[in-house]
Amino acid sequence: MEIKDLEASPDINDLEAHVCVIGSGPAGGIVAAKLAEKNVDVLLLEAGSDFPDYSTETIAGTSLFSKVTDLRFGWSKQFGGSSNLWSGRSYPLEDIDLKERDWIPESGWPFAPEVLSAYYEEAADIIGVPAYEGFASWHNIERKPSDLDPLFDEKGSLSVKPFQWGKKPFIVSDYLRSRAAELPGLRVLLNAPVIRLQEAEDASAVRTAEIRKADGSSVFVKAKIFVVATGGIQAPRLLLNSNEVRPAGIGNDHDVVGRYFSTHPKADMAAIILKKAVPTAHAFFVDRPLGAGSLRYGVGLSEAAQARLNVPNHYVQLSPVLEYQANRAFEAMKKTKVLNNDLIDRSRLVQGFLPGLGKLVFEIIGRIAKFQPRSKKFILRAFLDQYPDRENRIKLSSEKSEDGTYKAEIVWRFSDEDKQSVLKFFAELDTVLRGQNIGEVEYSGLEKQKDWPLVGIHSHFMGSTRMGHDPKTSVTDSNAKVHGSDNLYIAGPSLFPTYGFANPFLTLSALSLRLADHLLSEIK
Repeated sequence: MEIKDLEASPDINDLEAHVCVIGSGPAGGIVAAKLAEKNVDVLLLEAGSDFPDYSTETIAGTSLFSKVTDLRFGWSKQFGGSSNLWSGRSYPLEDIDLKERDWIPESGWPFAPEVLSAYYEEAADIIGVPAYEGFASWHNIERKPSDLDPLFDEKGSLSVKPFQWGKKPFIVSDYLRSRAAELPGLRVLLNAPVIRLQEAEDASAVRTAEIRKADGSSVFVKAKIFVVATGGIQAPRLLLNSNEVRPAGIGNDHDVVGRYFSTHPKADMAAIILKKAVPTAHAFFVDRPLGAGSLRYGVGLSEAAQARLNVPNHYVQLSPVLEYQANRAFEAMKKTKVLNNDLIDRSRLVQGFLPGLGKLVFEIIGRIAKFQPRSKKFILRAFLDQYPDRENRIKLSSEKSEDGTYKAEIVWRFSDEDKQSVLKFFAELDTVLRGQNIGEVEYSGLEKQKDWPLVGIHSHFMGSTRMGHDPKTSVTDSNAKVHGSDNLYIAGPSLFPTYGFANPFLTLSALSLRLADHLLSEIK
């Protein structure tokens, strides 16, 4: 493997490669590595350097349902991309997330769920997640006994969802450097931002990628195959700005590029109040060791319950309320707009009960459960799915960036239908708790509040170049090739037609491995 910095190498002129991968995050880095280890000539382009750059100069503005947002949590222009921000948390999409569901308009991935199974195993090995046996037993894990076990009858409406963490987060730049000797076909070029793709006159294929240097000059890359792996905001922006041959942009003949954008809105939204105190050291409430990593359970709805209630796939994590530590943390956190919210109704909770804690504080609290070995009260932190919505989109602004291309504008909302699905989820959880005489869910704050201050657009940018069979509702085919192009592919979570609740890291890694196999078969 060879790494060069374009700004430090004035002798670099136009370049050629068999495969040009644009973006060195987990999606692009994994594709590049798997091709290069097979001696394919791969050029990996990264807009940033080895150092983090959180600037959002290429984004003009946002039209958001929630103003509680901060792109810095999911944005890093540097070698390795968003992998530099990943905490290591992992879970595959569930089968239902990939299926066509009659209650979810425009749902269904263009291949069966089992297609990803083998790639999940390979991805888990690469990113260092302590995988379960073939991932087939993710939903049937042997659990230590818990007072909550009666909630999870096999025929019931609730399901255990086990997230896990690796020993340390997977960072693409470290991974590629550690395998440099095994990747003879890989060249990495840093400080090489691609501003547009140039198509052949008949729009059948991409001929070159244009890199804009800091001094305003350009370097052009020719390749037989191009892979765009720049994330759910920048990938559609690049396609839309590449409009010299097709005025609407590459792949946008049916005005789909940038549409169906989603994220994973999250917030501390409700509370569970149990009839009796339960041990807080269980994996339902705190991270527990698993191999070289750790494990944490959460709660969601079974497939049957989702179908009965006509809702997408939401998930909650339970965190114990440690009053003394939590109140101290709240004093420090309440001034932080991104992490604080007002979704929990305080009226029925005891004095000293703490709403509005963010992820950072919850992780700290979760690790000091020994200070309160039993508790009756738990905050529910929700990780929310969303109905595919064509009006949620990345589009071009009228404002231009420093390189002369148009900036991206983000249009996103959490619709009334989305909100109703969350209320149905909490109502079902409440019904099951009361039916088992275990406790109840306090979520009246959600019902009363018109504006939900969710932590919305900050990471997990999905759906904006979705896969599918129909070019009228998708950007790529089942192999991630852009409709109408012979040699342009997309990698990353922008491919997701539907979203689930799981962190997309494991799934996008599996998709990149699948894409690499497809490209190897095409090259042969």
